[in-house]
Amino acid sequence: MAVFRVVKSVVKSVGKGVRQDPEVQRLASRHPRVFHFVRRRITPDEKFGLHLTVGALVALLFVYFFFSVVTDLIGQEPLIQSDLRIINLVQLFRMPSVNHAMLLVTYLGKWQVVLAAMMVGGFVFVVNKRWHYLIAMAASVTFSELFIWLAKNLFDRPRPPLVNALAPETSFSFPSGHSFVAFSFYGLLAYFWFRAAARRWQKVLAIVLGIITIIAIGSSRIYLGAHWPSDVLAGYASGAAWLTILITVLEIRHRFNSRDRGAPYLKKSTVTVITLVLTALWGGYLGYYYQTHPLRPQTETVEPQVTITRRDIPQNLFLHLPRASETITGTPMEPINIIVVGSQEELARAFTAAEWFPTDPITVPNVWRLLVASLFNDPYLQAPGTPSFWDTRPNDFAFEQPTEMQSARERHHIHFWRTPFSLGGDLRVWFGTAHFDRTIKMTAYGVFPTHTIDPAVDKERERIKEALLKTNFIASWEEFQIVEPKLGSNQSGDLFFTDGKADIFYLSR
Repeated sequence: MAVFRVVKSVVKSVGKGVRQDPEVQRLASRHPRVFHFVRRRITPDEKFGLHLTVGALVALLFVYFFFSVVTDLIGQEPLIQSDLRIINLVQLFRMPSVNHAMLLVTYLGKWQVVLAAMMVGGFVFVVNKRWHYLIAMAASVTFSELFIWLAKNLFDRPRPPLVNALAPETSFSFPSGHSFVAFSFYGLLAYFWFRAAARRWQKVLAIVLGIITIIAIGSSRIYLGAHWPSDVLAGYASGAAWLTILITVLEIRHRFNSRDRGAPYLKKSTVTVITLVLTALWGGYLGYYYQTHPLRPQTETVEPQVTITRRDIPQNLFLHLPRASETITGTPMEPINIIVVGSQEELARAFTAAEWFPTDPITVPNVWRLLVASLFNDPYLQAPGTPSFWDTRPNDFAFEQPTEMQSARERHHIHFWRTPFSLGGDLRVWFGTAHFDRTIKMTAYGVFPTHTIDPAVDKERERIKEALLKTNFIASWEEFQIVEPKLGSNQSGDLFFTDGKADIFYLSR
């Protein structure tokens, strides 16, 4: 393939210069067997030379990635700490149409559907006498099932504890078998298509569709709540390592085995027609499996509610709960500086009376609108904000207030989380963190926009207090010391400083 041609030319040019180096020549004369072995491993025309070396190095790289995730799992590193927060965040994006699409995609990794696809591929390989392709496909699936079964029982990791998992599973979680199969089986099919394609656009299409399928299957497992994100990463890494091994073997055979396989058993046109019919039957079976295995019905989540008295505020609020918001990996950020006691409707009325607006949900259209508004410095009074986490959950809702500039680039902003505490009935306790967003910046390699905050977060707390006290919705308020004065940074690296105090507002009924 093209990558081997590039490596071959590089090896030849580098090797020529190395062989002419006097020091290298002296080492070669002193250690002839070692240099002979190395030379054969990097010789492009050697059967077990360059192709095997490159394939082995790439496979080992993916194996290293796999064991890196395993190490993080054992040590509960930041990657593992972010698992639950990512799943909680993904649930905010669930929509009925996307739910059904993700369920259909995830069934591509079910063994029943994979077996049906193997029957179609097996027919094509048999009539074309592609016995090595048939063996590779069988080896791909057989090793996948064996490896995943052993790994799951070895690591014994429970599934995500989600009440509303749309595709619940009963087996262990680590690593993701669907993600392994996505790489090892559908990646192998993409390779077969790439090899058989006569035109460049067909080869590109094979690669693109293969990548889309692999990403879609892994993403569906996280979206449906069936796997932790680290499960999917481990499944990808191990599946990619196995796929690399298979492709390396097939490439060596293709290059160094020139035996004529003979004429196909059937004419090309006949094979094409039968293949299309079998593919259509496979698609029909996928649809049948999808119809007979629908989404798990979502149930209304009943959150635990702890009834407290006013004397318990604020000391008993943080006995078992964090005092600050947190990054996606669980690192503490801005301390809680606004606490509101009342129903969600009363909270919304109070902030509306103070001329604060509820922010729009984070959707693709809303993010695009924010990007355009920020680029042209246009107003967007209810622009969505970057989710902030507390106790592993993204904020339940947020409010913002525009500045005199009426620009999407700057605004007053506050995140709110529902807590398990109430003073009886619908008098819930809400935690909030407030800050001033003073400009837009791009994070995550320039892909996602986020605001840069003003470091003086206490000014925003005082501003909210003054605005709320001017309304008729505050029955009383108090100020408490929540944490010690501190200097810190948020998840996008912006510094902040605070005196560690919080204002507690009791809403009038």
